[in-house]
Amino acid sequence: MLVVPEFVLRELQVVADSTDGSKRQRGRRGLDMLQRMQSSTHFQVQIVPDDFPSIREVDLKLLELAKKWEAKVVTNDFNLNKVCHLHHVEVLNINDLANALSRLCFRERMTVLILKEGKEYNQGCWLSRRWHHGGGGPRA
Repeated sequence: MLVVPEFVLRELQVVADSTDGSKRQRGRRGLDMLQRMQSSTHFQVQIVPDDFPSIREVDLKLLELAKKWEAKVVTNDFNLNKVCHLHHVEVLNINDLANALSRLCFRERMTVLILKEGKEYNQGCWLSRRWHHGGGGPRA
């Protein structure tokens, strides 16, 4: 079961309504993904009203909720992942999961050329050129 607190939905709505195009796109994508998961037969999504009014930051509210429910936090947020570890809250980082699966499933070699810097740290526009065994290209 995926538990989504209402304070997370509010935060996603604020981000989706942002004047910053990048933030707005991420917020809308988050809301779309939740809606798709909720309508899927593979997920049971429960929206809960639990809140911690004395705590302002959404990440810290998530930590408290995880402790209260004895649950894991699922995130793609690098910093939230670290904070969860520091507070001894179990966390599943979606990026780590995807990377682990890609190493198991996709053992292709790939060379990536970064064309330009992205809008945020660790982002960029890239072009890939795949090299296969015996293809004469470099090995990553």
